[in-house]
Amino acid sequence: HYLRRNYVSAISDFTRSLELSPMQPEVSLTRGQAYLKAEQPEQAIEDFERVLTQNMSLSKAYSGRAAALATQGKHEYALIWLTKAFHRFQRPRDLAELVFARGKIFVLMGRSAPAIDDFSTVAKLMKHDDMTVAAARYARAIARYTMDLPEKAKRDFTRVISLDPRNEH
Repeated sequence: HYLRRNYVSAISDFTRSLELSPMQPEVSLTRGQAYLKAEQPEQAIEDFERVLTQNMSLSKAYSGRAAALATQGKHEYALIWLTKAFHRFQRPRDLAELVFARGKIFVLMGRSAPAIDDFSTVAKLMKHDDMTVAAARYARAIARYTMDLPEKAKRDFTRVISLDPRNEH
């Protein structure tokens, strides 16, 4: 259901799974992401906080909570939340998760310059993962376009197509 973007059904299934076995941080994490996509940020935050009480090493719980806070218009608080989480992680994938989330929040705030820096950092951190680099370059291209940098945006879009020819965007 989640992969088919049927978030209501996915939430129902995840809830049943948690009723049967409550100590499943990955299930709570995915249900939180489903709540976020279903535009239910309060429930998403509850799930992300539950995950963090069970396993503080899941960077997606930190980025998910920040995204939910940003959805509620609490951008500055979301940025502070992410900044406090950085010291907990050393793996490039975890750091890229947090930096990408911060970049998206900067975009929501209309702050394209720091967003571009964050998306560039993600591309450098994950230089051996074409899909992540493509996502970071795509986000950076959008931010560059909003800053009236169409040529730089075009270069990023061209690179996205070469990294991920099936990119639906």
